[in-house]
Amino acid sequence: MSAPTNQPIDKQRGILAILARPFWMLLGNFMLMICAANIIMGESNSTRTSDIIFWFAVSAMIIVRFLDIKFLDGLTATGKPATLAHWQKYAIMLIMCSGIIWAAAHAAVSLFKS
Repeated sequence: MSAPTNQPIDKQRGILAILARPFWMLLGNFMLMICAANIIMGESNSTRTSDIIFWFAVSAMIIVRFLDIKFLDGLTATGKPATLAHWQKYAIMLIMCSGIIWAAAHAAVSLFKS
């Protein structure tokens, strides 16, 4: 028989952990891009809907990232263990960048649409 090793055993990743990371890294950002494009190209009714979906996506990305770190042993984009400090930085940057993109989309409508 071989002697037992003292190497840590990797936790098995559940389906939620597998889905959380692509959501906050890719899918959520894609949703923001589609909503911003729809705000620029859309009518006033679809713009309101796009605004709601845009800010819902921002909120969902922040919540999913928090749950990923707190309960699913989330990792940073480089594969290191994430902390709540990473989440705080992510949330602040996401809100700031999203606000700029949202405002720019509405400014483009005001400036270039007749």
